Amino acid sequence: MNEKFKEIAVKAQLEHCVSHVRLQELCELIVKECANELLKWETEPFPLDPKHAVKIIKEHFGVE
Repeated sequence: MNEKFKEIAVKAQLEHCVSHVRLQELCELIVKECANELLKWETEPFPLDPKHAVKIIKEHFGVE
């Protein structure tokens, strides 16, 4: 499993609750969802401000 995903699993206290394969799949789906949300902005005539990108992702997932 990806090292960053392992760190996330430890922080969420899931490293022993879910199989590594399922956790890897979940993390990959979340990353893809974030990427797809940001790709919606690729046709804008201005560069995407990083702070705005963070806001978009957090709002998409309902995270403060």
